[in-house]
Parts: sequence; structure tokens; C-alpha cells
Amino acid sequence: MEILEIKNDIKKKDELLNAKYIEIQEKNDQAKSKDDQNRELTNRLKIISQNLSNANEKLSKSDETNFCPYTGSGTFHIQIPKSFEAPCNGSGWMVIQRRMDGSVDFDRTWNEYKEGFGNLTGEFFIGLEKLHLLTHARPHELKILMGDIHGDTAVAHYDDFKIGNEEKLYALEVLGKFSGDAGDSLKYHKNMKFSTFDKDNYGKCGRYYAAGWWFNHCSESSLNGNFKRNGQLMGIRGIFWSSWKKSKVSLTFVQMMIKPKDNVMKKSV
Repeated sequence: MEILEIKNDIKKKDELLNAKYIEIQEKNDQAKSKDDQNRELTNRLKIISQNLSNANEKLSKSDETNFCPYTGSGTFHIQIPKSFEAPCNGSGWMVIQRRMDGSVDFDRTWNEYKEGFGNLTGEFFIGLEKLHLLTHARPHELKILMGDIHGDTAVAHYDDFKIGNEEKLYALEVLGKFSGDAGDSLKYHKNMKFSTFDKDNYGKCGRYYAAGWWFNHCSESSLNGNFKRNGQLMGIRGIFWSSWKKSKVSLTFVQMMIKPKDNVMKKSV
């Protein structure tokens, strides 16, 4: 009787051990299955990441262009041949300068005007060297939008525009036929060399006007002058276009833009 009880006890323990073994085996299988799932998920994530990387690479290449497109606005990579970023307005125009809130100081050095400065989504100047390369690669036209503190606006358009190289001190070499309602306050500056306070190529105009511009005795326009939040021109240090708002008005908005001339664009398409 005692032996039978021992056998039964051993049998029960064996059954418990088997049950525990089966339970452990099931947990191991579950853990293995989770590991397999994790590995599969990791592989999928790697594939998705690679696909995203490839898509981003294609996207970054897709916005590389030699000029602003006629569809799609935003910041594009322009090749001249060195790549740089520039804002495009969606109508083929590249914005090369903008004044709007006084957040950027435009009384800058020669090298800063050469390379460009500011914030492409706010106030900025694209850079004289880029302007030279762009306007010498193909003929361009120039459009200037202006506004004052009262909400009045005007436009100046020139059907040709070209800037010389640094050896020629980025002179305003070509300025075509004018049109628009702002009057022509840039013709007076044609053929003039660019000046800044530290490289003044005409008297001391760059220092007097606290701006970089194509000065000439000294100026009938100065779109890179000091920003006046009250819109009042005090003395000569301000943003002005003398053929429009001649009196004591300092412009509170300016946007200079260039675009390859239409006949050149048609030939390149």
C-alpha cells in the first residue's frame, strides 16, 4: 500500500514536471515568435527608411534647376553652376532682395553683399556674385515691387538687367527699357559700380547712406537703406525711390526679382 502511494506520488510529480516542461516550451516558442516578429518588423522599418531616403534624394534633386520654374513656389536649388537656394514666386521670377520689417541690417560689408545675407523667407539680399553669374549666363529682366506704410504700391520693370563681375566692382552694366507706375529711379545709376561703407567706389555715398547700392552723386534710389518702421525718411538714410513718393517717405516694402527673358526661355524649352 505504501509502495502504491509512492508510485502515485511519483506519477503526479512526473505529470507536474511534464506540464511545466510544456508550459516552458510554449513560452520559449512564444518568445521565439516575438523575436521573429521583431526581426521582421526591423527589416520592414529598414526598407521603409531606405525608401524614404531614396524619395528624399529624388525630391531634393527634382527642385534643382537653372532658373525658377513657372509652376510651384517656394525655395529651389539654383545651379549656376554652383548650387544655391533662392525663393521663387511660381511665375518664373526669382526673388533677389526683400525688405519688409527691418529684421535684417542692410548696412553690410562688401564681402557680405558679395555672398548674400539674411533670411530667404524674410528680409535678405541674394548676393552680387550670384547676380553676376545669373545675368551673364542668359539675359534677364528685372521687376521691383514697392509699398509704403499707407498701403500704396508701385512697380518698376526693366526688360534687361546685367551685373558685372567683381573685377568690374559688380557694376550695373545693362539696364533695359523701363515700364511701370513707379517712375524710373534706376537709370541714373546705370554703369555705376556697387559701393558699401567699407568699399566705397563713389565718394563716401555708401557710408553716408548706410547701404550697399550703385551710387552716383549719390542717389535717386536706395533700396538697401535703413528700414524706418514709421515710414518717414529722415535725412538720406532710408529706403527710397525718388520718382515715387518723393517727399519724406521711406518705403516699408520692397521686393526685387529677376527672370530669364521670355525669348530665351522659349529657346531653352
